[in-house]
Amino acid sequence: MDASKPWSISASLRGFYDDNIYTQSGSDKTESFGFSISPTVGYAIVQDQTTINGRYTYSGSWYEKQTNPEFSKWRHTHDFEGDLLHAFSPRANVSARDSFVIGQEPDFLRAGDAFSLINHTLPTGDNIRNAGKISFDYQVTRQLGLEVGYGNNYWDYNDSGVGTKFGGLVVASASLSGLLDRLEHSPLL
Repeated sequence: MDASKPWSISASLRGFYDDNIYTQSGSDKTESFGFSISPTVGYAIVQDQTTINGRYTYSGSWYEKQTNPEFSKWRHTHDFEGDLLHAFSPRANVSARDSFVIGQEPDFLRAGDAFSLINHTLPTGDNIRNAGKISFDYQVTRQLGLEVGYGNNYWDYNDSGVGTKFGGLVVASASLSGLLDRLEHSPLL
């Protein structure tokens, strides 16, 4: 990172075509053109032994055709990320990282999930994912290093009940919240 400019700003704009925006089978498919915009703002503090980074990314997707009146044509996601790196010596350092995402695209929330099932879900509510990790690294020799750490992942889908409502039809099944809400602890050695 350039020390004279600790901030960064970027943006992307893209168009897309989705032939099945609700991932329905059979003749219930809905196709749509759309576009997405994604600006990012970041800031970093770089010192001799410590680096602190923070970043915010907004992602908005607009669908030209939205057949379900319960949903807006827009889907929004907010992603906050931060990390801290500190070197105690050339051989020992600690790092802490956190990523907090809130949005209407549950599949985006499962990024990096070890149990990632690639299936799209209906964009309802404000779904939450938080992933944090802290680790300590020590280089014993050139060929041998040790790392100890802890990771924590949290998912909270804003969907409850025992059925999924789609187009006036209620299908008896577990909700996204019932299937996917969880808290995972991951020790690292």
